[in-house]
Amino acid sequence: MTALAPDAPRQFPGRGGFRRRARKGLTNLQKGFANLRFVQFSMIFGLITYADYFNLTGYSTAGVGALGKYAYFVCLAFALVNATVHSERIQLGWNAPTIFLGFTAFALVPFLYQLATVGDTNSYATAFVGSVAFSVAAFYGSNWDKRDAEPTRKKLAHWLLALSVLYVGELFVRKYGDFVYFLHVLNITNHLKSNVFVIALALALLAGRTRMVFWLFVLVGVSTFLRPSTSLILALSICLPVIWLIRRRLLFWAEVAAVFVIASAAAIPLALQLVPGLSEIAVSSETFIKADTLGGTSNTLTRLAIMDVAFKRIEESSWLVGEMFTGGTSVQVADVLPFWRSNFSSGLAQIHTDYVCVLMEGGVIGYLLFNIAIFLFSRSCFEFLRGEHAIAERAIVGAGIVGVLSLAIYASGNPLLQAYQATIAIWLIMFCAQVIVMKDWIVRGLGPRG
Repeated sequence: MTALAPDAPRQFPGRGGFRRRARKGLTNLQKGFANLRFVQFSMIFGLITYADYFNLTGYSTAGVGALGKYAYFVCLAFALVNATVHSERIQLGWNAPTIFLGFTAFALVPFLYQLATVGDTNSYATAFVGSVAFSVAAFYGSNWDKRDAEPTRKKLAHWLLALSVLYVGELFVRKYGDFVYFLHVLNITNHLKSNVFVIALALALLAGRTRMVFWLFVLVGVSTFLRPSTSLILALSICLPVIWLIRRRLLFWAEVAAVFVIASAAAIPLALQLVPGLSEIAVSSETFIKADTLGGTSNTLTRLAIMDVAFKRIEESSWLVGEMFTGGTSVQVADVLPFWRSNFSSGLAQIHTDYVCVLMEGGVIGYLLFNIAIFLFSRSCFEFLRGEHAIAERAIVGAGIVGVLSLAIYASGNPLLQAYQATIAIWLIMFCAQVIVMKDWIVRGLGPRG
């Protein structure tokens, strides 16, 4: 199929009902990509989850909150089917959206089987359901129009700013409110949402929006006072120099830095187990930054103990294919952490790094594919930035790079991917960036590659 010129009329195969449905499905695109129903749905759902509506109104996440989570998953599945039916050109191939979609399909099969047979929902499959919001980019690339760039950037910027304000508001409620829900040990922290600051700053800095940058830094300062987060400090320390390099068009060095971050995030969990003395350095460093400097509480020792138990489980399965996504995301740590039973009678603890979970459930093969997908996305974005494009397009794609780096940084020390409410900003900015990149592939006559 030949590539369509940016202003060429859209042609639809088939006739009758399919033709009418296709036209109806793309009606919003004539008003701009930012008005695409999938984008609007993701933004609205993000506002709901960042407002922490279910918790602030006193409902348990095991009830109404869980219902909201499954409703989100169903809507993503519908979006995928709808995109398949209405897409002018599907760009599945050796690229990041396809690999993540493969993870989703491969992980959901054992999850659905376990759910139907034994009713067990303790599965890592949920980590790759939220990523469907990114994978649908493979179906929308041909619908991007360069005229959509600035409206889309503005809408994303305002949305990310709103999420940032909502997150800080939640921190105020957690610190100074008297909601009984937040007194439970499971609900004291929710710092993973802080990744939105990194993405919002990237979009604002790359678009040259100085006033928004100022207010975002104010919000970062307030959030650090209310709830210090080592992950946020680390992500900003790494991503701000990358943003500066991209803005100055020093793309070679920016890509070198990005590849180093991606490789480091993949290597650190393994190194902590294999390199003697490295874990002690990690404990002392995090204690200095979080406890001594910021006045927070360091839990690195607990995380490392949980990781040790997780690696023993890996050794009991298969290093090549892991548990093939049939295992749970918790490990029994009461034997090594006796105090754990005082908070959790089961003695189970969630594994505090997605990288170890991916290795445990997918083995070396899954681990390599996961990191290859992250690398392919980053490489395709840098390839796009080397061309001449509008500032708004460059800002969105550059923010996409920062989004995937934030994912790598946060996931290396946190169970980020399973927290759908904390990853929605990452997946949506990556989706928008990938759509822009894929439209560029079509314009240049390239195939669905990474």
